[in-house]
Amino acid sequence: MPFNSITFIYFFLPLSLIAYYLVPPKFRNTILLISSLVFYAWAGIAFLFLLVFSSIINFIFFVSISRNRNPRTRNKLFVFGVIFNVLFLFVFKYLPAINVAIGLSDVGTHILGINSIVLPLGISYYTFKAISSLVYINGSTNDDGVNLIDYLVYLTMFQQIASGPIDRYQKLNSQIYHRNPTAGQFISGIRRFALGLFKKVIISGPLGIISSQIFAISPENLSTPIAWLGAITFALQVYYDFSGYTDMAIGLGKFFGFEFSENFNFPFVSRSIKEFWRRWHITLSNWLRDYIFQPLAYSLNLKLDAESYFWIRKSDLIYYATTVLTFLLCGIWHGATWPFIIWGLIHGLLVSFEKTKAGKWVCTRYKIVGHIYFLFFITVSFVVFQAKTMDSAVQYLGTMLGFGSGEIYWPSLTQYIDRETSIIYVLAILGATTILDKINSSIPVFDLNNKRLQKIYNSSYHLIIYFGIAMTILLSTIIIISGTSNSFLYFQF
Repeated sequence: MPFNSITFIYFFLPLSLIAYYLVPPKFRNTILLISSLVFYAWAGIAFLFLLVFSSIINFIFFVSISRNRNPRTRNKLFVFGVIFNVLFLFVFKYLPAINVAIGLSDVGTHILGINSIVLPLGISYYTFKAISSLVYINGSTNDDGVNLIDYLVYLTMFQQIASGPIDRYQKLNSQIYHRNPTAGQFISGIRRFALGLFKKVIISGPLGIISSQIFAISPENLSTPIAWLGAITFALQVYYDFSGYTDMAIGLGKFFGFEFSENFNFPFVSRSIKEFWRRWHITLSNWLRDYIFQPLAYSLNLKLDAESYFWIRKSDLIYYATTVLTFLLCGIWHGATWPFIIWGLIHGLLVSFEKTKAGKWVCTRYKIVGHIYFLFFITVSFVVFQAKTMDSAVQYLGTMLGFGSGEIYWPSLTQYIDRETSIIYVLAILGATTILDKINSSIPVFDLNNKRLQKIYNSSYHLIIYFGIAMTILLSTIIIISGTSNSFLYFQF
């Protein structure tokens, strides 16, 4: 049940909100849990059982750790809990892919009682959230006193279950126990949800149609200009698809009194891949930094005795090794295929390069050089990201670099860019920068002495905002009904 569906917008969400606000506050978590389980069951009853099973096992580990005062026992329980989650993710996300790779088809899934290889919705996200809750409680000195319903709300809330944000337990636990939704928060949620709907349906949708058409062209018929257009279009499509989902999730959280973490901060204005990851999928980046990169770096620092290895300083060597390994795991987290693995390695190697003197010069000496460097390599990496095989990625990249057999004919771009799509591209490019944000923040807020004029000004401003929201919802509904809107790309992870 995607957020950009008629069923969700006009049936599931209104019914959930009515039930949520009709019951006394002490029962609201129960209503939210029921709504979340119904939402997840829409993706498949079998996977609902997996979600509930994983959540209950993690709750048992959580409570056992919190109530045990022996540090060694707590650490053992924590390790077992992490191992359970890693194995759980491996069995249901990576084992089927490995079976196919070695010619066993979906044997593993049949053994587990699932008839086909279908990735459980949001398994990567709720597993990471579960691990973060175990990390929190293992390092806490207090008995958290959490009950099963509240813990299940944290792991299963429908606003985050599909594609995040991956909020830590310590951020949401206080909100789960005590929250007081306000009218202002609800209105802010409407604006944020409408913004996400606009990004997904009106911008990402048309871009997705164009990128799919271009990537479907056979290599011998693909020209360099069209290849670049496809790569850039796909990069913008993913951004508006994923950031649109995040905006909708944050808006939905506000409807129910929650404040979720921001997940995007204009990533395409970056001048380095490292800066990109501080702006893109921020909650995943922070999770990998805190739970993978830093522990690995600390462990290597303890094990390496010499001050340098192969003329490389110990600190730099540790940074390079942990960076590459962390991004390798990031690629594997996205999927157990060679393109995702190579995509992770590309990012790890580029971030490592940016640590060197040459890399620092490229990224910081001149702004324009840093931007060109970043935009080139991020576009290249998105080509690998979308590829089904590395052969197809290499062929496509070869065409981008002028090694393809297709004719280099720039006017051919007009078959994909007409009057309507050019407006989409302009909006997409402007929205991916801080230009519109700066324009919005520069709009003067008039403090008129005449109260009547002030009221008229305020009313006019809000009327324009609400008209924009209404038109967004109306236009999005028309597009959704027409069948040209699709599901979110990151649901596959």
